[in-house]
Amino acid sequence: MAGGLIGGVGFGASFSGALRTIAPLAQPHQRAGLFAAVYLVAYLSFGVPAIIAGLLIAPLGLLHTVLGYGVAVIATAALGLLAQYRIHTRR
Repeated sequence: MAGGLIGGVGFGASFSGALRTIAPLAQPHQRAGLFAAVYLVAYLSFGVPAIIAGLLIAPLGLLHTVLGYGVAVIATAALGLLAQYRIHTRR
């Protein structure tokens, strides 16, 4: 429960900060479309992997699905960190 609470607070703060950062960059008449796109991507990024994992439980089993999901999350995070590092070193 503590991990979920800490993760939720961290995600909420970062998501809110990201929205506050990009909102002023859009014209007032474009903000509805901007927020719709942000929320669409956010929900798809959480929903699609969960649906795929649910479909893989029957053929692979729960343990293998969870391990594969974990490896995919770690690999994606590592790629994100690498991309951020490369962007910062180019400046």
